[in-house]
Parts: sequence; C-alpha cells; structure tokens
Amino acid sequence: MRLGVLCGLEREARIIRAALPDVDCDVRCSGAISENAARRSEELVAAGATHLLSFGLAGALEDHLRPGDLILPEQVMSAEDEVWAVNGAWRGLAAERMREAAGGAILGLDRAARTAAQKLFIRGIFDAAAVDMESHILARCAAAHALPLLVIRAISDDRRSLIPRAAMAGVGPNGEDRILNVLASLAHRPNEIGALAKLGISSGKGFRTLGRVAGLALPA
Repeated sequence: MRLGVLCGLEREARIIRAALPDVDCDVRCSGAISENAARRSEELVAAGATHLLSFGLAGALEDHLRPGDLILPEQVMSAEDEVWAVNGAWRGLAAERMREAAGGAILGLDRAARTAAQKLFIRGIFDAAAVDMESHILARCAAAHALPLLVIRAISDDRRSLIPRAAMAGVGPNGEDRILNVLASLAHRPNEIGALAKLGISSGKGFRTLGRVAGLALPA
C-alpha cells in the first residue's frame, strides 16, 4: 500500500507526516490553489499511490459544527453538481477509530468561502456540512483512476466566522506560511486584526484535532 495525501497547507502536511513516520506515505500541498491541487493529485497517482486521502482543515456550513470538530464525510460534492462517494470500507474503519467524527457531505470549492453570507448562501444550495478547497479535486482524480478515497477534515472556522484576506495572503503556492504577506495585508486592512486573531485560535483547535487523529488514517 502507498498512501497519497493531498493537503492545502504545509502545516497539515507536517501533521500527517509526523503521525505516519514508518508508512509509505506521499504528501503533497496545493497552497489552496485549484490548479495546484489537480497537478498534485495526478502526481500522487503517477508516484504509485494506491489510496488517496484528503487531509486538513475545513469551514463549517452547519450551525452545530464548531472549531476542532472532526468531519468524516461519506460524500464529496463540487459546485458543478458532481458527487463522489468515499470508500465505504475505509471510512467505516476510520469511523470506528474516530467515534466523535461527523458524517454527511463536504463541498469542494475552487475559491474560499470567506464570509458568513457566502457560507449561508452556499448552504442554501448544497446539502453539505462543510467546505474545503482540495477534496473535490482529489475525488475527481480518484474516480478517474479507480482508487479508494477518504476525507479527514477538522473544522477551523464556524458558519458565522470571517476568514480575513490577510489569512489567504499568508499561504504560499506550496502551502507554506508567508508571514510578511500577512503583515503587508494587515498594513492595508488593519481592521482585520481581530478576525485574524480569532481565526488563529479556532484553526489551532482544528490543527490539534488533526494531530490527534492523523495516526488513525490508514486503511488497514
């Protein structure tokens, strides 16, 4: 078995690598850029991945989901009305190990849902519990190559939270942190400091959840 993992952020990638040091695991980061996600997904397959995992943070669309909550969706959706099922046996095993995880569907978007109004609008159209920016692309790739897929996501922002532009500016094309970009963005939008601090706290809860469950991601 060779596990191929797609993340948006390098911090997510470090978590899964650290949790599976002795596993044949190939981890790639997209930097929350859809073109990169498609490219990295195909790279995972070309490198011999036999199982594909979408791993990282997600934004809540449902009111009951809070930062740090764990999502193990049964389905992945796209804004183009595509729907893919994750691998049932793999998800069932993961659900036994991660009993606190919520189910449902996750919606993949090519652009971030930053505001409460955007999330409310999206939830009115799609029956999804959360959103991310990688799972739909990896699901599309998994279906094209007939490979088993699993999605493990932790909530970083609830339905009413704002993702400030400074946070988006701080992500490089390979998922790396770009602190200087964050500071430059805040210099132009100092009113985002509060929202950025709140997101830092809530995403920290999501990262801690990912660290707790990452070692349970294997299909066997």
